Amino acid sequence: MSNILIFEPLQAYHDRQGFDCGNPPLNDFLQRQARQNAGRNGGITHVAVEEAGDSKIIAYYTLVTRAMLQVEQSAREIGIYALVLDAHDEDARAWYLGLGMGFDTLLDSHTHLYLPVDTIRTIMNEPLDAPA
Repeated sequence: MSNILIFEPLQAYHDRQGFDCGNPPLNDFLQRQARQNAGRNGGITHVAVEEAGDSKIIAYYTLVTRAMLQVEQSAREIGIYALVLDAHDEDARAWYLGLGMGFDTLLDSHTHLYLPVDTIRTIMNEPLDAPA
């Protein structure tokens, strides 16, 4: 496996049944819900693959549309400028930082990360069929 992964929107050709991260609820979500959520505007799932167009899924993340809309609305109404995330360990921290989405580390703890609301707006406005 290459050290560089490509994130792209989940598509029908991705092998969801072959994905196993060792966490049954996460596997079930990807295999049974992720594509339906996108169709209902419930969330956008991106999968990590070794090369664009590969069917084998290495990892995934989902942005829940409703939650992102609430963050964006709150940002406008009360002046929230970033979403704060607590990465549970160094591997999770490295994964988030490696997404290339704009996560950065807060000064109080190396596992506290933030994502600027402007970045969330950009992600939310990206069409589902656009390259990741």
